[in-house]
Amino acid sequence: KFNFADVNTGPVVTIETPTPLENAYVKGIITSRALATDDRAMGSYYLRYWKGAFESGIENLVHGCQEAPGAELLGASLDRTCTYDTRTNSDGVYVFSAQFLDSDTTWGSALRTFKVDNTKPVVTLENEPSETVFRSDSIDFEIKATDNFALKNVVGHIYKNGLLFDNNSKNILGESTEDTFTVDISSLNDGEYALRYNASDKAGNIATTKTFNFVVDNTAPETPVHESPAD
Repeated sequence: KFNFADVNTGPVVTIETPTPLENAYVKGIITSRALATDDRAMGSYYLRYWKGAFESGIENLVHGCQEAPGAELLGASLDRTCTYDTRTNSDGVYVFSAQFLDSDTTWGSALRTFKVDNTKPVVTLENEPSETVFRSDSIDFEIKATDNFALKNVVGHIYKNGLLFDNNSKNILGESTEDTFTVDISSLNDGEYALRYNASDKAGNIATTKTFNFVVDNTAPETPVHESPAD
């Protein structure tokens, strides 16, 4: 087991880009990088990913990169990376640890916490009309988005004849797992339209885009004129 009492008294370890930022949301394959310097050569290092928390045991260990050549020393300055496919484990909070051991058997270490989210948000049209032909002032579309961690934005674009006609989006602050976005169509003229809507989360996952086709008919039917018969 590691001697945690010696943390930061041995090699000086810093975590560098492209490592995810502290508490950042990530998905897919990630690479973390650590730099270590010491006044003497280092004999081994361990770059590891942990699910939930960093521990002295290996219960939470999900992936690691290491080098321990034995009698041969690695040098007094090391730059090492470790790549991990986050899709091999469930979403959640993870910790990247970088530990370097010098020739005086003293450890130096650094930690970085981040959140893995490989799950797409889900969007629904909360008030989808039963009819597809209606007046433009008779409804506002209500798009509901949900996510397992944190939504980034919700979009509800209006298309006409296959071309983008009205760009509508809402950025979501904080770490909300649910939000509703209202799309106002009251200004639309008569014609055939499509509402295409989705959402994204802070890890970059994009919900499956959904489409609702509709027709705006603001023109009242003509009232027939009835003439009275001549006397």
